[in-house]
Amino acid sequence: MNPHRNLAILVACLAVLGTVTQPNAAAMSSHVTTAPFANGGVGATERLRMHAIAGAYPLHMSFSAEPDKVSLTRVPVLIRNARGDTVFELSNAGPLLYVALPDGDYTVRATAEGVTEMRRVSIHAGHPQDLRFLWSDGPGQVSGPNPGRASGRTSLPLFK
Repeated sequence: MNPHRNLAILVACLAVLGTVTQPNAAAMSSHVTTAPFANGGVGATERLRMHAIAGAYPLHMSFSAEPDKVSLTRVPVLIRNARGDTVFELSNAGPLLYVALPDGDYTVRATAEGVTEMRRVSIHAGHPQDLRFLWSDGPGQVSGPNPGRASGRTSLPLFK
């Protein structure tokens, strides 16, 4: 067999596998749409790993719910540039999401149990932006019959 062909097949397989997110590999970077990202932060070890790599990403997001700022996972996130083009989309974000976007103006939408929050953010080299999405706990919003499982909540706070 041709060794160059084998290498090409290996690279193609790795490219496909790199786009698959695995629940326990949250601190790994992958590509969705056009922006590299890191997603995770469930548990103290993962949270530390995410904080250690934060410098590589100009946009940092966290997702939590009142009353105790409980971390949220499985949050759909959509980012559009100033022209309205979708540059990033992830259906299963949180509790921490870091995205590497080029300089520019963006609109970020995040949804927890049907309630969508929107933020506008400007990315400039050397000036990381932190967006904290915090949903109020109330009827029809984030709370549910079994919030520990049904809503994607974790029991660890994001920030101490």
